[in-house]
Amino acid sequence: SHIADLSVLRHQLCDFASILHRSQYPLFISGAGVSTESGIPDYRSPARINTYSPIKYQEFVRSIYHRKRYWMRSMIGHQRQMSQAKPNSAHDILTKWRLNTFNNSNNKCLRLITQNVDSLHLKADFPFRDMLELHGTLRHVSCMDCKAQCSRDEWQTALK
Repeated sequence: SHIADLSVLRHQLCDFASILHRSQYPLFISGAGVSTESGIPDYRSPARINTYSPIKYQEFVRSIYHRKRYWMRSMIGHQRQMSQAKPNSAHDILTKWRLNTFNNSNNKCLRLITQNVDSLHLKADFPFRDMLELHGTLRHVSCMDCKAQCSRDEWQTALK
């Protein structure tokens, strides 16, 4: 049974590789599941669905209380998870495919749309120019009033 499973998987991977290599402009879309192996929680998983209540944008901009609550939780989460997270095999594989198989010399270009804000694709050296961070990033923080920006690391130091 185990050998049969491996045979099926090998066949599926070969089919996938064939499709990928025939594609002129392959596009990958990644979500939270890509980063869970790196220690970044998936906030919609069954174990978290009833224990996590994200702050809504409207609450954040309307209330100093909600902004303080957000930054307190975010400061702790950044220290415990985000700053410690390293790219995993999924991030590395996408980068290797992009850099080794889909490059400008063969007129193919692998693009990536990620829902993740953790920057792990960039840390795995996926080219920024070939990636869209759909929900933004946690690398920078912007002032709501003057729009000035600073790095998240600078902001973490200021929060302490």
